[in-house]
Amino acid sequence: MQAMRIVSFLFFISLIAMPGCRSAISQKDLRLAAAGQTDYAVVKPDKPSEVDEYAVSALTNFLFLKTGAVFPVISPNETSATNKYIFVGLSAPSLKILGKEPLASLKDQEYAARSEGANIVLYGKGMHGNLYAVVDFMENTLGRRWYSGRLISEKPPHWQNGLGQPTFNVERELAVKPFSRKGGFAFKYRLPSYEWMFDFHLQSGMNMFSSKRVNPLAFSLKVMPQGCHTFFGYIPPSPKEQPETNIFGWVEKKDFFATNPEYFTLHTNGKRIVNQLCFSNHGLRKELTKNILEHIRRLKAEGQERIMLDLSAHDNPGEFCYCQECEKLKKKYQAVGGPFYDYLSELCALVKEKHPDVMLHTLAYRLSQTQKPPVMPEGVAFPDNIVIQYASVEDNGDVDWNHPINHGAYEDMLAWCKLTPHVWTWYYPFNGMLDRLVTDLRLMKKAGVEGAFVEFSGDYNGAINFTELQIYVYNKLLQDIDRDVPALVREFTDHQYGPAAAMVRDYLCEMEAAWKASSTNTSFSAGKGMSRRLTGLTPDTIRLWQESFDRMETMTADDERLHANVRRLRRGLDYRTLDEWNDFKKACPGYFADYMVVRNRLGALPPWAVAQVSDWEMKIKTADAEKPLPTPFDAMEKGMVRRFVPVRLGAGVPKNVMDPGAAFGYGAVVTLPDMPFTFGFYQNDTKTHGAKYTVNTNDFFMGAYKIYHLGEIQVTPDSIVWFSSRSWVTQLQLGERLYSPPAPDNDNRYDVHVSLKFVSPIQLTPDEIRQNNKFSLDTNDLYSVLCDQIIFVKKPVKQ
Repeated sequence: MQAMRIVSFLFFISLIAMPGCRSAISQKDLRLAAAGQTDYAVVKPDKPSEVDEYAVSALTNFLFLKTGAVFPVISPNETSATNKYIFVGLSAPSLKILGKEPLASLKDQEYAARSEGANIVLYGKGMHGNLYAVVDFMENTLGRRWYSGRLISEKPPHWQNGLGQPTFNVERELAVKPFSRKGGFAFKYRLPSYEWMFDFHLQSGMNMFSSKRVNPLAFSLKVMPQGCHTFFGYIPPSPKEQPETNIFGWVEKKDFFATNPEYFTLHTNGKRIVNQLCFSNHGLRKELTKNILEHIRRLKAEGQERIMLDLSAHDNPGEFCYCQECEKLKKKYQAVGGPFYDYLSELCALVKEKHPDVMLHTLAYRLSQTQKPPVMPEGVAFPDNIVIQYASVEDNGDVDWNHPINHGAYEDMLAWCKLTPHVWTWYYPFNGMLDRLVTDLRLMKKAGVEGAFVEFSGDYNGAINFTELQIYVYNKLLQDIDRDVPALVREFTDHQYGPAAAMVRDYLCEMEAAWKASSTNTSFSAGKGMSRRLTGLTPDTIRLWQESFDRMETMTADDERLHANVRRLRRGLDYRTLDEWNDFKKACPGYFADYMVVRNRLGALPPWAVAQVSDWEMKIKTADAEKPLPTPFDAMEKGMVRRFVPVRLGAGVPKNVMDPGAAFGYGAVVTLPDMPFTFGFYQNDTKTHGAKYTVNTNDFFMGAYKIYHLGEIQVTPDSIVWFSSRSWVTQLQLGERLYSPPAPDNDNRYDVHVSLKFVSPIQLTPDEIRQNNKFSLDTNDLYSVLCDQIIFVKKPVKQ
């Protein structure tokens, strides 16, 4: 079945393979095929593993597509001294050629690909060693290239993910020169972002895949059933707050906060809240350990091997706990994560005793939690059966670890590497930059990082903004950290964009320069968010880039593949253009005259983009609809009054509706309005509720906007105005808009007024129904609520 799958998988390659020719054949060359025939057979190892079977199938299918010749596959006992062979892995006849113990000179995961006389031997050390040698042979001897594992169709059905294919020249007369190569990898463990591109990543050297896709070819360790954020899997505060119930559904008790609130965070206000766990609590430790051991038992009963279990924080900000005992453990380990580290030492020792073959895994994540490593008490060693995956999510996404803003994060990683050899990274490339990724990967290697993972952009940017190029370079640097990156970029862009390649490289360089020149700090701690990146880009810059793409599309118009690649790369710029169309049109009306030119170029949208693009279109259409401030705000001192429209987070629809009576021509649709309707203020960073308003019967007014006085608030870097206690999905993030460091003339206090209109329930369109989710409109709602503005009046500093 596996061989048939490979045949099916590679058959499509013949549709894109290109005929080619080679230079004259010398007597020393190895003639692999002639006129669709071959004198060679492929020899399996003595005891082939599933990975070996995969490697043999991949090689023979590729050789057939390249040459038209069928390379028979035989076992070692079918060989003879007079025939020619390609040996995959070690066997008795290949050892006669290589001599005794050829693996002795190789480290784990290293491989050798070499010719010996008329024969070829491909072998390596470790689970995937023979496969790596086969891939080296296909890449570096036979000329195969695999630039992207992703293919997004431009033809109906649009935007369906498919598998990208290798490219190569078809050579019916194939001879290769004698060769001898040895290779390996810069990092011991290598993790891909998009696991559905399985063959591409496996043949690119990835060896750690999530066990959500159970495939014995994939794992040098069988990665945890759930990769991160598992606290509440084992200790669910309530049934609805337990993640991945398909993984943790066996946990018997699912309402721990109701019965044992002492297991959870004691906040600074003296109340227990559902945020993280209290690791100084002995009852919590006992229950958590019991559930982890039970999970190991269940996995082993299923026949799982090479188990690695994650135990890492729920994805909420803030410290684990502020109780007195946790404060003592913070001091003991000289780190805010001290209570957790103390429990890990206890847990790891017990797991090592009962299950010495099991590894544990956790994240070094968030400055307020576990990014900073502990200082271990005298005489206490850090556990050696746990992997620390370092995830510096609070970095500024526009600069690398050499920059002063981010260098502290690199120092934290260095400290982890001194504490344990089992450090992996969870790296966020954020915006498609290449220089930052390359620099930081090399710094990881220098620090001694054991495993690498990069969370490349998801569906929104999955095939645009140079993500494909990033993945290609990432894969190559995991093999050889010193690869010539400019050469990789040139090869990739030449293949993907043809005559437009030089202009694409110019675009990449200009984008890199713009990111580096931007003064915006995009780190979470800056309180501005990723949405504020590249604020320094001028409309003229966007216009020049769009004009470059106009030329690139003309240059590639005669080649469907190249033209589609240019169009796909352009989408990131087109999304940005629609997002800020109103500003661009004011600055460059000659070029940005009709937004439908950009909208039509996008064609059929993927489901995740429908609501976003519709929202941009609506704001374009209402660009000139802004109304003056209502009385009495219109008479207040200019600069003392600010107004914003809230936004709807995440997926689900609708986000906004056009409304001629609204302050800006549209109203934000409140998700899942409660009854009676409520809205309020909340400080995420301090977990503190502020002013709250409930629209009672005497306040309720259908069909027209009415301003409700929320009251006084104090803005913090991470604070919001929220709508509806059923969801809070419609909200306004205030930190990035209103917060500034406290000063004698500023204490961040505002008086807040909210403009609302209650209307009959909004009906979903067919497109909206198709992308509906649990946070969209409820068909049983008695009304819908629109918010067209929130008005903030700056208050004098409190004396």
